Amino acid sequence: NKEFEIIPGGSIRWYGDPMAADLQLQTLYRLSSPLNDILADNSGAYNQRVPVHLIMNLYGDMMNPEISFDIDLPTADQITRGRVESAISSEQELNRQAFALLVMRKFVAPPHVAGNGSGGAVAVDNTMEMLSAQVSRWLQDISDVFDIGFNYRPGDEISNDEISLALSTQLFSDKLSVSGNFGVSQGSETNQNPNSIIGDLKMEYKVTEDGKVRLIVYNQSNDFEVANTAQAAYTQGMGILYREEFNTMAEFYCAFHNLLRKKEDREVCVFE
Repeated sequence: NKEFEIIPGGSIRWYGDPMAADLQLQTLYRLSSPLNDILADNSGAYNQRVPVHLIMNLYGDMMNPEISFDIDLPTADQITRGRVESAISSEQELNRQAFALLVMRKFVAPPHVAGNGSGGAVAVDNTMEMLSAQVSRWLQDISDVFDIGFNYRPGDEISNDEISLALSTQLFSDKLSVSGNFGVSQGSETNQNPNSIIGDLKMEYKVTEDGKVRLIVYNQSNDFEVANTAQAAYTQGMGILYREEFNTMAEFYCAFHNLLRKKEDREVCVFE
C-alpha cells in the first residue's frame, strides 16, 4: 500500500461510459535511498540516503492503463544524476529499480554486480511505513486546522534512525501557507553518523490574489555526506516566485505587463 501524489497538469477525460475514462496522469512517490548499490561504489561517498522521486505514468484506459516509470534525484548534482542514468540503461532495468524502490525502499545492485539484501530488513521497513501511515491517520482526527503526519524510519549500517512529525496549515484566508517537518535523526555505533535535529520549515505568502506571485522563506536540513567535512547542517533562503502559463511570448508579455496593476486598470490583450 504505497501513497502516490498526483502531479498537477494531468487529465482524466470521459466520453460517455464512466468506466472508460482516458487517463493522462503522472504520479509521484517520495522516498530516500542510498546510491551506493546502484553505482557499485564502496568508497562511502554514496552511503547516505538522498531524496528520490519515483514517477509513475498512467496513460490510456482507466481500467487497464499503460504504466511506465521515471526516476528523479531532485537534490543530486549533475555528475551523480549522469552516473545513475548510465546504470539504468534500459527499460527493463528501470522497471527493476522502480519495483525495488517500491518494495525495498532502496536501489538494488545492477545484475552484473553482487548486491546485498535482507528480507528481514525489507519487512521491517515496510511494516514501519504502514504503522507510520496509520498513526498519521489517527493524528489527522485531532485538528481541523493543521494537517499532521508522523514518520518513523529505522536505520541500518549506513543510515540513521529517524522520527519526525510533519505539520502544515494555511492562515489569513489561505494567503499564508506554513509547512514543517520536525524531529530527530540518531546515528548508531555501527554507522557512526552524527545525531541531528530535523527542523525543516517553509512559508509561502501569496502577494497577488491568484497566487501567481509569492514570497518564499525556508530552512532546509542538508543530507549528511561522508566526504564533505565542511558541510553545514541547514540551508536557509528566501525569494520571490512568479508563475505564469502562456502559449506565446506575446501572451507572456501581456500577463507580465498587467502583473502589478490593479484589477480595474488591467488591459485586455488581443493577438491575431
